[in-house]
Amino acid sequence: VIDIFGKENYEKGENDSIIVTFHCSDKEWLIHFILGFGLNVKIIHPIELKEEYLQYLKNLIILNDC
Repeated sequence: VIDIFGKENYEKGENDSIIVTFHCSDKEWLIHFILGFGLNVKIIHPIELKEEYLQYLKNLIILNDC
């Protein structure tokens, strides 16, 4: 996390979690990046990103439901 976002953009949360705060204008890249963390990620803010991420996951399920 430090290598990608830098020391100034993260803090330690509860239960050994890490909270990362940064700006990214490329939502598609960001969604794919977040997917790489699997079940070990939680989007807190902005709500719009969380909703877009959940919609992306739903679309993955629908597209792969063969």
